[in-house]
Amino acid sequence: LTYPPQKKMAAARPHPLLFLPPSIWPLIVAAFALLGAPLSAATLGDLTYSSDGSAITITGCDASATSVEIPATIESLPVTTIANGAFYGRPALRQITIPANVNFIGNYAFEECSVLTAIFFAGNAPTLGVDAFNWIGYNAQIYLLNHQASGYGTNFAGLPVNSLNPLSYSISGGAITITDYDTSASGALTIPAEIGGLPVTSIG
Repeated sequence: LTYPPQKKMAAARPHPLLFLPPSIWPLIVAAFALLGAPLSAATLGDLTYSSDGSAITITGCDASATSVEIPATIESLPVTTIANGAFYGRPALRQITIPANVNFIGNYAFEECSVLTAIFFAGNAPTLGVDAFNWIGYNAQIYLLNHQASGYGTNFAGLPVNSLNPLSYSISGGAITITDYDTSASGALTIPAEIGGLPVTSIG
């Protein structure tokens, strides 16, 4: 029997990177590390969050937290997103304040927060994922901090919307300050002693 001549394997060529000067290698390693790096993660009070360098996503919350005020900015970046399941099943959470920059609340973000009864929104209505506020506290309501906020109607996420129109207010340290008043409003004005279980303590 005769066999066809075997082809010779071509010699492997060295990778061009091997010829780069040693001073370049640290820069290449750093570049690959940045490309493959996950979003940075950190904590602030009861909250955990991630940053992509341009915006902040809230990713979690301590299970013992009862009243949480999400800040408008963290690390000088706007808080724009609440991640899927970020507050899922938090057994003690009663009030949550969501800043105006938040434009998306993920799937099941607050589902089964069984005593959550007051959700305060500082801005216009965000986009909601699936069942974002499903199975929360009995008689839960949404409260609008800004009387000019839009996109809510009388019902949002299956919850009644409570606007203090013509007043606007802010929340800090678990207390409410009246911050603005629609001067075109007429008739008697009554400032309540509390809103959503938080005391009204001052007028700005």
